[in-house]
Amino acid sequence: MDADLAPLRAKPTSIPVMPENIWLAIFDHLSLKDLFKVSGTCRAWRRIIADPSLYTDLVLDQMEFNTLIQCLQQLCRLAPRIRSLRIAHCYSNFISTTTVPLQTVPLSHHCPQQQQQPAGMMMHTLYTHITSFTLPRRREEYRKLGFTLHQDFSTALVALMEQSQDSILRLEIQNNFLDLEMTELIFCIVRYGRNLKSLLYDANRENTNSYSFVAPEVVSAIIAACPSIQSFRGQHAISDTVLRQMMTGWEDLTSVTLAPYQSPSTMGTKEISLEGFWSLLVGGKIETLELLDLECISNENMRDMMQRVKQLESLSLSLAMSGDHPMSPLAPNHPFAHLASHFAAAAAAQPQPSAWTITGGSKNGDSERQHDNHQECSSNSDINNGNGNNNSNNSTGSHNSNGGGNSGSSNSSPRPLPGASVRHLTVTKYTSSPLTLPGFSALLKLFPNLRSMRFTTNFFTYDHQFHGLTPGIFEQEIGLVNRMVLAEMADRWSPEQAASCWIAEWHAAMTEEQRLRAGVMQSSLLAASSGSSLPIPR
Repeated sequence: MDADLAPLRAKPTSIPVMPENIWLAIFDHLSLKDLFKVSGTCRAWRRIIADPSLYTDLVLDQMEFNTLIQCLQQLCRLAPRIRSLRIAHCYSNFISTTTVPLQTVPLSHHCPQQQQQPAGMMMHTLYTHITSFTLPRRREEYRKLGFTLHQDFSTALVALMEQSQDSILRLEIQNNFLDLEMTELIFCIVRYGRNLKSLLYDANRENTNSYSFVAPEVVSAIIAACPSIQSFRGQHAISDTVLRQMMTGWEDLTSVTLAPYQSPSTMGTKEISLEGFWSLLVGGKIETLELLDLECISNENMRDMMQRVKQLESLSLSLAMSGDHPMSPLAPNHPFAHLASHFAAAAAAQPQPSAWTITGGSKNGDSERQHDNHQECSSNSDINNGNGNNNSNNSTGSHNSNGGGNSGSSNSSPRPLPGASVRHLTVTKYTSSPLTLPGFSALLKLFPNLRSMRFTTNFFTYDHQFHGLTPGIFEQEIGLVNRMVLAEMADRWSPEQAASCWIAEWHAAMTEEQRLRAGVMQSSLLAASSGSSLPIPR
């Protein structure tokens, strides 16, 4: 009997003894919250979990504001060297539920039949959400209510970014409802983000009209303070001027998001122009491009840009075939005078006439032409590299007059045509002009090397633009576009890859702006119909 009960009377087994590196590998799979929880198990675990190597890539996800600040404060005590920090889906119960008085009005304002009441009539107070106010008013309301978490968050984040300013490369802050506009986040990025390579700040509900960096001055400050940025994503205030600053200040930029933004100065929506977008493509560096509800992305503009590319391609071909001097400038009034460097590089390549033959008369004509041009660029580069010694020995050659005596091989590779560098494209359409079959066709030709394309819209976008549109016609257009895109992708890659390259969501939910627009239109129609039934006064 005693022998049977012996296992039950035995003391609990202790934590197995293993090398510290094994424990580190195990703890590396735990979330930040779980790490802090298990650190109280024993002293040995607490010492191991305090190792800074566990906190190089941090994810703070779905935390209440208080919990988020506590995690940041704990991280500051551990003094890690962070490589990436992601704060996503965090929220504040206080901010999401707090309303404040807006104004007090007499009850007769809402009940005209009670206007004959005495002067001491009942008053009615109107309330609104705290995030609907401007920044100075919100700051004052938070002070009155004794809400200090924004200051605590700023203190912890500044300390953490200062500790990791030499190591942090990626910062992602997305889908939070914390009113981060009240914090020192922008100061942290500008002061301690000089080594950042990737910055994502998007869908953070600051107030009813702001979800990202809304001032062009803020984006300009980030461009000047963070010269190593390669990826800049989010619906920020990017004007044509800011876009030019990005192209010159961020030489390694390969991923960017372009979207409309609310301009506080003009009290309206602004976005980049067609010429600004064209200048971005001319740079030939962008590989991942997000175009969110831009008015300049329309059927007509896509056809115009495609014509520009065709003219550019034919002109580059003719200059290269003619063997003109590579530095011969275009006429100042030429439509492509600003692309003189492209033609200079193409002319310096000096291709053989047979290699520039454009294949025609087949379904694959466009893709074959692009493939031939790509092979030609590669072969020209090889030829020039092989002849580099001859060019360098010829001190009086025309190639050596280009840019301070560099050999012809260094500048002989022609710049890719506008749009050829883009590999991944995202387009959304909600309130801007929608794309139909001709627009998609031009879009695919403008970006001949796409590996993935995502498109999001809904019926209301097309219904607002095309009066009399029915769901049946909309579905027919969806079928035509899908078949055309899949066929083009299959020609470029393979039928198997085409299905994964093209991702379309044609029935997305209505946005708040679409609902507001629908309500305004409905009110206008009701007012017009009621007005038409009234007798005309004589």
